[in-house]
Amino acid sequence: MPTKVKIIIMILDQLGSAKKILMLQGPFGPFFHSIANKLDQAGYSVTKVNLNAGDTWYFPKGIDYTGKIEDWSEWLTKLIQEYQIEAIMVFSDARIYHRIAHEVALRLGVLFLVFEEGYLRPNWITLEPWGVNAHSTLSRNPEDYTVEPPPPPPEHYIPDHFSYRAKLAMWYYFITWLFQWKYPGYKHHREISWAEPRRWIVGGFRKVWYKWRQRDVLNLLRNNWSGRIFLMPLQVHNDSQLWLHGGHAMETYIEETMASFAEHAPLDNVLVIKHHPLDRAYRNYIGLIKTLTHRFNLQGRVFYVHDIHLPSLFPILKGTVTVNSSVGMTSVEEGVPVKTLGKAIYNIVGLTHQGDLNSFWNDPQSVDQALSKRYRGWLIAKCQLQGAVYLPELLVDPRAFRIK
Repeated sequence: MPTKVKIIIMILDQLGSAKKILMLQGPFGPFFHSIANKLDQAGYSVTKVNLNAGDTWYFPKGIDYTGKIEDWSEWLTKLIQEYQIEAIMVFSDARIYHRIAHEVALRLGVLFLVFEEGYLRPNWITLEPWGVNAHSTLSRNPEDYTVEPPPPPPEHYIPDHFSYRAKLAMWYYFITWLFQWKYPGYKHHREISWAEPRRWIVGGFRKVWYKWRQRDVLNLLRNNWSGRIFLMPLQVHNDSQLWLHGGHAMETYIEETMASFAEHAPLDNVLVIKHHPLDRAYRNYIGLIKTLTHRFNLQGRVFYVHDIHLPSLFPILKGTVTVNSSVGMTSVEEGVPVKTLGKAIYNIVGLTHQGDLNSFWNDPQSVDQALSKRYRGWLIAKCQLQGAVYLPELLVDPRAFRIK
């Protein structure tokens, strides 16, 4: 691993004068623990709250909260006042504990910083004050992106980390399940089960199986429907962005999209529905898609794929339909017209289709490529850090060296 990228993963400028930091839940793994060590070395005081045994496994020296969710606000308020906390750090602003913490921070005048996986993929991390995604304070006005952004930092190679992420997840969920009796009031944002490690193993096998089984799909699409292909990237079934900023289950979006495609898309167009790689072990929509294919007379026009190389697919797409997936932002970067069905940070005039879904199939609004390039540059300048949260070492761009 290049040593030049082994650096602290945050822009300390965002902290301002805040020196006493409270960390709540981070991503499973050593990400928050590594950040805390770096902050400690830089002279910051860091306190960590653990909500379950998985949190404690990856951050042993923390304060346990074992109470009920109903008492969380009062308990957190007292902790912040006792430790004179000046800034709170969380991963994801959608979890119930973090939504309550956001309210407490506003009431007490404490800075609230949110990490999230990057708006840009792969190999980027988002860091914003007060909220991310639809809660982001970034402007959605294209007029605010007319000025050229500063040059982005050089991008470093970051290795594939699916297997390491799987190991982190298996341990996190197993430990959380095994010692759940120690945290009787804990409410997780996803299901907690002893079967979680098995699911990740199943997901790994399915990845290999579908990659082999669907190895010819890309060539089939390229040779027969190039330029007449619509992509619908699915999201994890319990993705907080799907529920908070979309409002419906993935099944509902699949049905609505297929119904609209059947009625309004040209007959020689096809729809490629791509399963989310992290949802392989939890959901399979083949039954639903087969039923809807017959109901809407879409035989031969719908492909349900689990493993397809997206960079090779983008050049032959006519458009992308998504709730608010990061694949939508990548599509914009690739110049592919995009229709969002939920609230998405990149749903901006000039970047995405502003009409309804029915109009998208025949007349998708094109991407303003100059605006797209500037928008990407400003995202990097304002809230994107180069790196990955599920790696054994911190990886990020040199801007994070600005330690004061």
